Amino acid sequence: MGQYNGLSADIYQASLQIGNLDITRGIRIKSCNIYEGISQLIPTCEIELVLPIEVVNNNSEILTDGAKIIIQLKTRDDFTAFNIDETYNFRLYEVSDIEVDSTFLHCTVYGVFDCYKLFEDGNQYNANANTSEIVCKIAGACGLECDKDGTSDKQLWIAGEKNARDFIKYMARYGYIDDTSGIFWCVTRNKKLLYKNIIRFLKI
Repeated sequence: MGQYNGLSADIYQASLQIGNLDITRGIRIKSCNIYEGISQLIPTCEIELVLPIEVVNNNSEILTDGAKIIIQLKTRDDFTAFNIDETYNFRLYEVSDIEVDSTFLHCTVYGVFDCYKLFEDGNQYNANANTSEIVCKIAGACGLECDKDGTSDKQLWIAGEKNARDFIKYMARYGYIDDTSGIFWCVTRNKKLLYKNIIRFLKI
């Protein structure tokens, strides 16, 4: 999980765009969180905003389903402890906690990692192959880098009624490397699809 707020402004230069509107100019961002991990599979973001009513009236598309959310985060040039220069892409899927007064709209915007191909029909990836090979094929089609542990589970794998995301979830459940392996998968905010043996990370 990451967070940008005023407390870290001395370290980071951050910008936020929703639709075609640069949110970082004249609009208050109360908080901006990015969540990722093996428990939720696909990254999401949560942004608390205070928008002038005039801005909302003139840019109503910024709060519509599917609007692009682009978050850019960069460490300032004079901060040398570490260097970050990254762009994260999401799609808006929910607006909640809406409060409106005569001047401002307060709301929370939620976005999901922008990779719509993961929600398309998984049957295009059916194959008689190892699951690690199929997962990397899906990753390539989605514009993701594949970081995998090779499996030894070659057989005919069929998605059936599953989309690509659920197909990967299914393969991770039944995928096999050896008798002690346990496979997990997730997508990172940096466009990497992980398909890994969790046992490797537990061994000392």
